Amino acid sequence: MSGVRTLLVAMLLSASAYADGILVQGDYPRVDVEVGKTVEHAVGYYRYRWFCDDPSLLTGDLITRGDTNYFVITGVKAGSTQCRVGTEREGFTVMNVYVSAARSTPPPKAKK
Repeated sequence: MSGVRTLLVAMLLSASAYADGILVQGDYPRVDVEVGKTVEHAVGYYRYRWFCDDPSLLTGDLITRGDTNYFVITGVKAGSTQCRVGTEREGFTVMNVYVSAARSTPPPKAKK
């Protein structure tokens, strides 16, 4: 009977785990960035390592300014992913990152 319970739990988790490419097991902050643009997200004390479910969507870096650390995200291609900054041992923070297509800028108006 415990095998059946395990299978049911696994099926339930796999069916509800992803929505729009984002793991939805918590109320994590949303970070929006456009392709080609860079944003900074304060991650507080956490400063070691970052990992994203789909790292092809962005480039990332960790910087420190004052007493705060920031996860610097540059959009590479449109999509969504969940990222974690920190380690199990030191603690970590999780965020949902949404990379949108770059907004096209209108062509300059002709001079009269």
